[in-house]
Amino acid sequence: MSGGDHNTITYTLALIQDDNNNNLDILNKIQAAKEIRKLTKTCQKFRRQFSEAIPSLVSMLKLPSFDAKEAALLALLNLAVQDETYGYCKNLKKTVKPGQTRTRERKSTQRAERMLSK
Repeated sequence: MSGGDHNTITYTLALIQDDNNNNLDILNKIQAAKEIRKLTKTCQKFRRQFSEAIPSLVSMLKLPSFDAKEAALLALLNLAVQDETYGYCKNLKKTVKPGQTRTRERKSTQRAERMLSK
């Protein structure tokens, strides 16, 4: 793991595990959850590193903010994926054009929306 990866993981975990629930901290947790979602989308290495964030992400589901619930749920879905077809982070640098989504991401989003609307 490179130094940049380690710093990103450490910083993101610190944000997501912060126990304060004021508005700024909730916004930071949302950003951290989005970062976890992005990094764990195609890389098993990051899924292992961010497993410590699971309790904090689950607790975000209880917050009154819809954005917090959505970010946490989508990050949890990516942490739960066991997809060996991507290999060891080989697709991490692939980019998606604006307005275009990957099928798996779209399906995860649809599942999250269904769960949140219940």
